[in-house]
Amino acid sequence: MTETGSHRWKVWLGLTAVLWISAVWPEITYSLWTDEAGTWWIVKDAWRECVERANWWSSISPFYFGILWAWTHVFGLSEVAMRVPSLLFSAVSGVLLFRLARRWMDDEGAWISVVVFFLLPQVSVSAVDARPYALGVMTLLGAWLALVRWASGGRWTDGVWLAVCASATVWAHYMLALGLIPMVWYRRRLGWLRSAASLAAILLMASPLVPQLADTAGRRRALTFSGPPSVPDLLLAIVPPVVLMMMLFTVAAAVASRPVGRQDGEVSYRPFAVRESLTPMVLLAATPAVALFLFGMLDGTRMFVSRYMIASVAGLAVTGACAVRGLRHARARTATMCLTVAGALALNYVRPPKHWTDWRAAADWARAETDRHPGTEVALVSAFVESLHPEKLADPRQRQILFAPQERYWAPERPLLLPMLPSPEAEKTLLERMKPTVGQTGRLVVLAGPLSGGYRQWLDEKLGALGFGLEREQVMRTVYVWTFTQPERRRIP
Repeated sequence: MTETGSHRWKVWLGLTAVLWISAVWPEITYSLWTDEAGTWWIVKDAWRECVERANWWSSISPFYFGILWAWTHVFGLSEVAMRVPSLLFSAVSGVLLFRLARRWMDDEGAWISVVVFFLLPQVSVSAVDARPYALGVMTLLGAWLALVRWASGGRWTDGVWLAVCASATVWAHYMLALGLIPMVWYRRRLGWLRSAASLAAILLMASPLVPQLADTAGRRRALTFSGPPSVPDLLLAIVPPVVLMMMLFTVAAAVASRPVGRQDGEVSYRPFAVRESLTPMVLLAATPAVALFLFGMLDGTRMFVSRYMIASVAGLAVTGACAVRGLRHARARTATMCLTVAGALALNYVRPPKHWTDWRAAADWARAETDRHPGTEVALVSAFVESLHPEKLADPRQRQILFAPQERYWAPERPLLLPMLPSPEAEKTLLERMKPTVGQTGRLVVLAGPLSGGYRQWLDEKLGALGFGLEREQVMRTVYVWTFTQPERRRIP
């Protein structure tokens, strides 16, 4: 690529970075969503508690939480401070992706890969998420870069980095290990000895996680919260809207530039990618979605969620860049990426907000209700599926995490604690608390998470039998706040 072409794509990357930051920055200041509140609970106290809670609760190793614990003990526990490390991990991922893509393409193709990478919604979400996904993507890209260098005649230090980064990916998040599976494609180039040595080193460094992996696998059904995926869901996961849109723009640009190609005797499109680059990246783009889809169909454990398939983003970015780089004319490539950036930003604004649970606003509204009416009873509904087990809800230590979002933004005195979904135990607890209040306080404020909307009808029925009715309802980005009162107290001041 010429110096002018390289400069053009640096400008494009700078423009995309500005647009990307303008899109993600508002998200970095929003309320922590449910799982992020769990992260806050893990890291908020001393180091010993952080390690214990990470091993005991999160089903993830303490690797990410240890990093975040050190960071927050310097910069604080605000929403921005907790999310900035993920933003830094994503920036490093962009650098690693550029170096990886440049080994298969030229500088222009590498720049295109980075632009596509930051346009993918999984990347923009993980970059402002106090969860380990951005860290795992960074270590996964480091492992792929070390593998490609080692397979291309690199030194033994590349093999060491491969083992370190691959095992760090497993330590960051078990689901990101799905991005290591397509590395088998390089087995022949590495040879049996180097392949066996690298696999043994990875397994050795990941071996301390075996007990936690076994425990997580044993209770995997309890972690299921998504519905059964369909074939269209699978196809959209393998080729997400941004990549599909870019492919369509590429085809349109190739067709539109064909007359120019005929005039100067050149074809308008020539496949830029070679088998060495395109095959492993296509496998990387498809493997996480296919694996989780088959796992859900065969085992019944449904974890077909976009954040668990984030290991595919590097494969999607490089595959898309290979397609665009095949356009012969620079103007066609520029027009294609211009339309892709505009389309991706449009999709970003029509999608629901990334952090779609506003616990802070909901807690503020509920607190204002209790301040206006002293003596109001408060019911907190857990946002975690583990709360459906009565013994966990009754355990004081378990309750700390089961109600972490409410504790982060509001911890009322003597609240009524309910599981995520209505149950006989929830009915007994509710009636025991509310029957004595009939004719006295006569008010109940309920704060519930996004998966607990079914409580509305259930509360109408159970509280209706005691003479209560719904006075107000507020929905703060899928977090519900309901106020129930007795008829004589239903007038709003």
